[in-house]
Amino acid sequence: DSSGNSATCSSNVIVADNIPPILSCSTTTLYLDPLGSAVLVPSDVVNTSLSSDNCTSLTYTFSNGSGVSVYDCDSVGSRTVEVIASDAAGNQSVCQTTLTVIDTILPTAVCRSTYSMQLDNQGLGFVLPSDINLGSYDSCGIVDYQINGADTAFFDCTDIGSTAATLLVLDAAGTPASCVATMTITANIPRPVVCNVAVSFLDATGVVS
Repeated sequence: DSSGNSATCSSNVIVADNIPPILSCSTTTLYLDPLGSAVLVPSDVVNTSLSSDNCTSLTYTFSNGSGVSVYDCDSVGSRTVEVIASDAAGNQSVCQTTLTVIDTILPTAVCRSTYSMQLDNQGLGFVLPSDINLGSYDSCGIVDYQINGADTAFFDCTDIGSTAATLLVLDAAGTPASCVATMTITANIPRPVVCNVAVSFLDATGVVS
């Protein structure tokens, strides 16, 4: 004061950070692997160039608190993904984006190398995809089988001999694969019996001459 007297006191100053992070997310496409699985981490959808915090680095998690999400064949399609960014002070920001899961892995078509078929007595026959399929597979399952572009392949006498049959398989994503089997077509059709008409004449004594 004016007399030269002085006094001091001490105080605790608390410096707090209550500013939430800046968080930006981008749409993302996730591709299944050959086993039909894919892993997503928050950094896959966070736009790091547009995300920041005034004090510290950020920790990213999904809305369920996990740092990893696993997707499979049942996940194919689009969905909303939510990411949370947290700074050291516990401030959080949330962003949502669209994740699209895609299956681009080709199915594997496996055919019998050869297949034999005998036509029926009418000279007709048919073959189903299952007749030449030898264990075709896909990580997400095969939903359609075709032979020569149809559900059933029909054959007749003009096909006797060796011919090719193409098996086409489609997975749930509509991705095709094919293989070829060599078919041997035979026929065992009984030949018709043709009889000639015979005319006999009796002579004057009533005996066939």
